[in-house]
Amino acid sequence: MQRCHHCGASVADGRATCKGCGQPVSNGTIYDGTIYDQDPFQTSDGPDAPLTRVSEAPLSMEARRAILTREIHFNTANGWQVITQTDTTVTMTRKGQPDGCITLILLFIAILPGLLYYLLARPTETMVVTIGEYGEVFRTQGKS
Repeated sequence: MQRCHHCGASVADGRATCKGCGQPVSNGTIYDGTIYDQDPFQTSDGPDAPLTRVSEAPLSMEARRAILTREIHFNTANGWQVITQTDTTVTMTRKGQPDGCITLILLFIAILPGLLYYLLARPTETMVVTIGEYGEVFRTQGKS
């Protein structure tokens, strides 16, 4: 597995294009204009775990903004909307899907409550993306 140098999505070895953004995948990984033989975006364990350090030295604010811009483009293509943004942090939201079990139960009881629940009870998902000093990408998600 490698990471797309355009959007940061995981790309299976041997694929010519990225599933996330459709851009061609190079043999090396490009970051900040440099091509690396190994992927500098290797992930840690857990869904909210940061990516490993991209740089040994702290990145400039411009480089951190570039990583954040890449994250924004990738997530807005997947239905997220930007609510607030700073130089290194962005808060995004999107409408989630209603609970399928509750929808089915209400549909069995009566059609109208089930349809109303399905159409109106969509939780809002919120994601906060923060870019660390060394280029780590921290993602925190929640529902309300």
